[in-house]
Amino acid sequence: MLGNKKSKIRFFIFLTGLFLFLNSCGLDTFVVVEPPYSIGVGPNVDTEDYSYKFFQFDTNCDLSGYPDDFVFLGTNVYYKIYSNPNDVIAQTSTLNALAEDFETSATAASKLIHTYSYQPLQIKNYPIEAALIPFNTIPRELVYIRLTDYQDIPNFESRITLSGKPLYNSSTRTIPVRNVGNYTFNFGRTGDFDKVPEIGDADVYGSSVPSDGIWYVALYAVALGRTVTFEQQYSNIVYLGAIAIDANSPDN
Repeated sequence: MLGNKKSKIRFFIFLTGLFLFLNSCGLDTFVVVEPPYSIGVGPNVDTEDYSYKFFQFDTNCDLSGYPDDFVFLGTNVYYKIYSNPNDVIAQTSTLNALAEDFETSATAASKLIHTYSYQPLQIKNYPIEAALIPFNTIPRELVYIRLTDYQDIPNFESRITLSGKPLYNSSTRTIPVRNVGNYTFNFGRTGDFDKVPEIGDADVYGSSVPSDGIWYVALYAVALGRTVTFEQQYSNIVYLGAIAIDANSPDN
């Protein structure tokens, strides 16, 4: 009887120690990262008017609901280039269905990044260390993204802005580029970094080059943070839309 009592005491001490260890490591804290704000329907694969070929969303930098030891990093934008519009519709429909279902929304970011291999959007001459849109103390700001240039019209040039200004306090426009070779999305232009996508590129989905020269790019916004154990955590995904880019034309 005495032996059983001692065994129970040792087991209780073990459980208490394990509980304290997990607490100290932060492993018992599950952090739900709040997603960026969607502000309406963006462009789609059928959008032809160049003046509507842009993407918008609002950041969500309100830290009031996070534990003190959670590091909110900011917001990333993920993209994928497709050679077929039907593939865009099929994959984004699957992703959007995951995001809209409460029971599966926690898996949407993993599906986006690891299954469909969406790539993080980059900025020309600005290596991204943590997030495309880093955290700042303003709770909500408008992000504007235009991937391509239309003629030489300033209002329709490729850029990313935050509250109407270039990112990172830059004195010049911050230009979105692919996560492959620093190439632009001006598929129909002839600059050194204006490269037409190729089947097999890490950011391209498709089995053959489009016969009409039209490629499609879909975008999602995702907030991200890091726990006390340096585990990366992602918010639900926010679909921003998709655009067609004609590799046979310099203007898109």
